[in-house]
Amino acid sequence: MLPRRPPRVRSKGILTPPLINVFFSSLSVHFQLTNSVYALKGWTHIDDHLYSALAKHSIATQMIQEAVDFYVELLGNQEHKPLERQQIYLRDFIMVMRQVLSV
Repeated sequence: MLPRRPPRVRSKGILTPPLINVFFSSLSVHFQLTNSVYALKGWTHIDDHLYSALAKHSIATQMIQEAVDFYVELLGNQEHKPLERQQIYLRDFIMVMRQVLSV
C-alpha cells in the first residue's frame, strides 16, 4: 500500500493586494515583450485583446486607475477597426468612467 499524502492547502484563487501588484507588474513585463514581437507583424488585434483583458481584470481587483489607463491605450488604437468592436470597447470604457465619477 502506498503511503498517504498530506492534504493540500488550496488558495481558492484569492489574491491579496500585494500579490495582485506583483501579478500585474509581471504581467506588464510579459505584455511588453510579446507586444514588441507582434508589433512587427502588424497584429494589432492582439493588443486589443490584451488591453481589454487587463482593463477588465483591473476593474475586478478595484484598480480603477489602471483600468482607465488600459482603456485609453485600447481606444487610441482603433483606427481601421470594425465599428462593432469599437462600440464594445467604448461602452466598457463609459461604464468604468461612471464608476470613477460616482466615487
